[in-house]
Amino acid sequence: MMCVSCLSAGPFGLEMGMSLTQVKEACGGREPVPVTDDCCQIIPQKVHPSFVMYIAWINDTEGLYYLKAISQNISTPSCGIELKNEFTTIKNSLDKNYGQDSTVGTLLPGSIWDEPEDGNHEAG
Repeated sequence: MMCVSCLSAGPFGLEMGMSLTQVKEACGGREPVPVTDDCCQIIPQKVHPSFVMYIAWINDTEGLYYLKAISQNISTPSCGIELKNEFTTIKNSLDKNYGQDSTVGTLLPGSIWDEPEDGNHEAG
């Protein structure tokens, strides 16, 4: 039997370590759609309006071990202020509800943003 109070404690009603069956139950009985070996697309009962897709990594040993929420496209000019503001808003909300995170920001190799005057590329 699954603990309902545990479901409401984590992001989107999910907890690390949940089995595939528990994730399905936490998604209102909707079957996770396989993407790759451990990876599946899910629709949690608790969604956030900024996100349009949720990807969960679940295996038999660890259960739910990684969760990714993907946002809709955010229009922004080249400096990305709108994107940075949206990220900060969502991050602050998650930090308030679930505790401080560890955020790492990186640029892909070959990025045009590689000069000191381009700003701080490290997040958090």
